[in-house]
Amino acid sequence: EIIAAVQDTFSANHLARASMKSLASVDLKENETGLLTAADYFGLPITFVERTTLAATAVPHPSETVREKIGVESVCEAAALHLARNTSLIVPKSIHGRVTVAVAQAVSAS
Repeated sequence: EIIAAVQDTFSANHLARASMKSLASVDLKENETGLLTAADYFGLPITFVERTTLAATAVPHPSETVREKIGVESVCEAAALHLARNTSLIVPKSIHGRVTVAVAQAVSAS
């Protein structure tokens, strides 16, 4: 389900698969088989971001549901922005069944 959600997001937004550099999620999911399988499938590293870091990351679409469940307003958007070291998203969160995907472009180190 995660692999299909990522592929659908990239396809729908005309993004090249080769441009994907990493996957990310919340630290609570560090042992989730689906995420680990997706990282292996895409041949990418996966980073599990601490909730305190996610909570400190401003996002355009906070979720009350996520806040109620795990105490932060965002996982996918906050994780994407944090890893990319960016403040804007290429693709805001999009929901694919039980999977939510967001894409941010990494800021190059100067």
